Amino acid sequence: MTRKEFGWAWRAEQQTPGGNDSKKDKSRRNSKSGALWEMPERDTMTERSLMRKLLLVVTLCGLLCWFHPAGLGQQAAAGAGAGSGKTHRVVFAVTSGEEADWNMTMGNLRNLIAGVKPDPYEIEVVAYGPGILMVKGDSTVAKEIAELQAQGVRFVACQNAMRARHLEVKDLLPGVTPVPAGIVEVVTKQEQGWVYIHGGR
Repeated sequence: MTRKEFGWAWRAEQQTPGGNDSKKDKSRRNSKSGALWEMPERDTMTERSLMRKLLLVVTLCGLLCWFHPAGLGQQAAAGAGAGSGKTHRVVFAVTSGEEADWNMTMGNLRNLIAGVKPDPYEIEVVAYGPGILMVKGDSTVAKEIAELQAQGVRFVACQNAMRARHLEVKDLLPGVTPVPAGIVEVVTKQEQGWVYIHGGR
């Protein structure tokens, strides 16, 4: 393979003492033969312009692929599949007898479940004190409680509060489980590492 095939312009000249070597900065001397190898002039401006255009085209293609409906679907799928894989254990304590607090608790429960998915969860709602009325058979949030029970939320009633209001298990909503003392149930869950949330305002 010749020197020209490597893109070099070869020029050999016999050097004499005191000869002019003004093109030294554009040439490389062959140490064996004394000949000069001249680099061809390069149009750097043209090369830079081409590189900018190429970079712009690649960037635009990437943006089009990202914002294309198929790309947006991939983003949504990636986000939907995200999760830590840990089991979230949360205990709610409802001590209020006011419907506004019950409704707020229902909303917080729904938001919690939606927020931790697809991770598994264990959620328990402890009703005690005046909050025992929330799990009575005639509760104004009976429908919401049934929907949450279908999603795995457990509702329990304090037996101390039940006795104070002369309530029996048959007076509670279906699926509500009595526990000896609501406050003890909450403390026990916290000691087991459950996160505590106060239901209502």
